[in-house]
Amino acid sequence: MGNSFFNPNLRLLLVRHIRLNAREWASPNLAAPYWRWYWNAQPGAAVALAGRETPLLPDQFMLIPPETPFHGRVQGTPWHLYCHFLADPPYDAA
Repeated sequence: MGNSFFNPNLRLLLVRHIRLNAREWASPNLAAPYWRWYWNAQPGAAVALAGRETPLLPDQFMLIPPETPFHGRVQGTPWHLYCHFLADPPYDAA
């Protein structure tokens, strides 16, 4: 395997640190053609994938592959750090 396997090319699309609210995560399908990386400083939000809800907790992060249908749930207005990015093969899809 070449060096690119261990050092993938990543293209950063967006990085934001916002307060989440229920209106922002009201969509039933947030699938997109890029990777998503999520980390929350406080509990209160969750991601539902394939019928299973996983809370976004301060001691964990979540990585969601491209074209993965999911929806979010939020109570309150927790801080939410997120990054959208693209990756070259073999990391372009999961």
